[in-house]
Amino acid sequence: KDLLKDFLNAVLRLEEGCKIVDLDFIPQEEVPNFRMGRRSIFDIKCKDQEGKYYIVEMQNRPEDSFLNRVQCYASHAYVSQAIRGATHEGLMPVILLVITKQILFDDDVDCINYHYTVESQTKKQFLYALSYVFIELPKFKKSAKELKSEEDDWLYFFANWQESKEPPETITDPLVLEAYKTIEQFNWSSGEY
Repeated sequence: KDLLKDFLNAVLRLEEGCKIVDLDFIPQEEVPNFRMGRRSIFDIKCKDQEGKYYIVEMQNRPEDSFLNRVQCYASHAYVSQAIRGATHEGLMPVILLVITKQILFDDDVDCINYHYTVESQTKKQFLYALSYVFIELPKFKKSAKELKSEEDDWLYFFANWQESKEPPETITDPLVLEAYKTIEQFNWSSGEY
């Protein structure tokens, strides 16, 4: 959980006072209201320092109509919180986080890109229920020597973990180093384990 909180706080760019302090893995599967409907599995429920909750859904397999699919998942996560006869007060915002090995957006869109609902004329945000964070790993091009932040360290880890046997010397964050250790142990033979 500590590794995951550190990763999420880094890539969601949560500032002090808004950082995720608690998270639970949600084992439930949301069953659709109709027979042929698709199911959604919510991965993580997070609580930040302000007491706000987020549902984070992680996806890693792009497919045809992938962007429609992620919007469907986020919408379903939001709508499924509503209880018949109750007010809509207290519904948790949903952040859908996508880590992908494919490029989904134009080259002028950063490796980590954030999508919010904004009013078209003023560009102000009034609707906070649904937002999306996409991490397009092929766009992360920094070398180990160019890493300058915790976010960079995590992105380098995800983009290069299959090739990297050891973490780069430039990475000093203990939680990122722990992630490398976990990957190393995952690759042990049964005798080494």
